Order: sequence, then C-alpha cells, then structure tokens
Amino acid sequence: MNIILLGPQGSGKGTQAEILSKEFNLYHFDMGKYLRDIAESDPSMNEVINKEGALLPDEQVFNIMKAHFEEKGQFDNILFEGYPRSKKQYQLLVDWLKEHGMTINVAFNLRISEELTIKRVSGRRIDKTTGKLYHIETNPPGPEVDPANLVQRPDDRFDALKRRLEYYHKDTEPLINELISQGVMRDIDGSGNVEVVAKEIRQILHEISPK
Repeated sequence: MNIILLGPQGSGKGTQAEILSKEFNLYHFDMGKYLRDIAESDPSMNEVINKEGALLPDEQVFNIMKAHFEEKGQFDNILFEGYPRSKKQYQLLVDWLKEHGMTINVAFNLRISEELTIKRVSGRRIDKTTGKLYHIETNPPGPEVDPANLVQRPDDRFDALKRRLEYYHKDTEPLINELISQGVMRDIDGSGNVEVVAKEIRQILHEISPK
C-alpha cells in the first residue's frame, strides 16, 4: 500500500507520518527533510530550499525521489510525506509506480486554516544538536535542553513561510481538488489533537487495507 500525506506547513504531517508508518509498517519518506539534508552539502540547493523557502523544479524533485527508491529497490509500502506537491509531480510519480506494477492507494489532506499554519510554524524550534523539534507553546523543551541550541529553521521564518503558502495555494491545492474528484484523496480536519486526527486516518486505512 502506497500513501500520500499532504497539508500545509504546520498541519501535523510529520507527526501523523511517524504514527502511521509504525502502525502499518510503511517506509516513511519525508521529501522536505530529504531535500534539506541534501542541501546541506549543495550550496545552490541550500540557497533555494533553506534560505529562500522556494521549491525545486518538478522534474528535479521527481528524479531525486526516483533515484532514492530505485537504489533501495522499493516500490510499495511507502508513505510519501509532503510529496507530490503538484499535478505534474503526481503524474510523474504515478507513471513511475505503474512501471513497477504499483499505484497510489490513498491520499490524505490534513486541512488547517492559514492562521493556524502561521501560529504553529512560527512557534517551532529545532535543537541544532539533536535535530529534535519543539514548539514554544504546545511542546516546549524540558530543562535538560540548552536554550542556546534551539533555533528556528530558515524555512519556518515568516517570509519563507508566506512564500511556501503561496506555492501551496497555487500548485498543491489544485492537485488536492483533482484527487478528491478522482476519489483518491480523503480530506481530514488537521486542527484537532494528534490522536483524534490519527484515529480518523487509521480507520480509513483499516477499511481499505487488504484483509
């Protein structure tokens, strides 16, 4: 079973992906994190992704994803987090999976308001030593964490976030609407607490999973 998990920044994709990948034994592929890791050793990508908060061309992103999974030899039981972001990326992904006898079984859209996106993302901090994510209001670090190690990710800053939201409205929302019309996309209210959202997704997955 291959799953797509979409939603704007701050919608809880990462948290839900971790829960679902463990429960359903799925390979969790976080495209955003994967690209940020590559960008650390690629100055041109770092400028685009981390500093500008912009997106790479569709074909480049697809080729990066394709190379990763072809090297692993895995084409099923994948949870794609934050990918694909556009109709073109989706078609490239579907065509590639078809070549390997696979498809996308279901997609989820974690829907939250723009106001909640900004509130959630603006409070995020990452421990630059451990890489662990915190939120200054909803998930503050414990006393064992050195406050000096907590930083805001460049693409979480307000100007970069606004740019990402513009891309989301322009490219990703049309994909979501198309997948809803095709019956592939399930719309989920992402504003609830983690377990409420996970329960709704879990129920759908149990319904469509092979018995």
